[in-house]
Amino acid sequence: MGAPARARLPNRRGCATVAVTYRGTEYPLSVGYDEDGRCKEVFVAGAKQGADVEFLVDDFCTVLSIAMQHGISAKASAGADG
Repeated sequence: MGAPARARLPNRRGCATVAVTYRGTEYPLSVGYDEDGRCKEVFVAGAKQGADVEFLVDDFCTVLSIAMQHGISAKASAGADG
């Protein structure tokens, strides 16, 4: 059994951005969608540049996005029970 193939996203795709507040600080969270309206990528901005948390959040978003593009749900990618 081979690994699932990554679904390439179109160059132009839908995106929604919402504000998420954590510990009193607001961060923009953007979610990119495929042509069927399924979430396929996540970006978070606003962490203090150069801070360790910035790199952790960037890496988490990259792993989550790649997993979703391979057909793994965000819930499973985040390690949620279910």
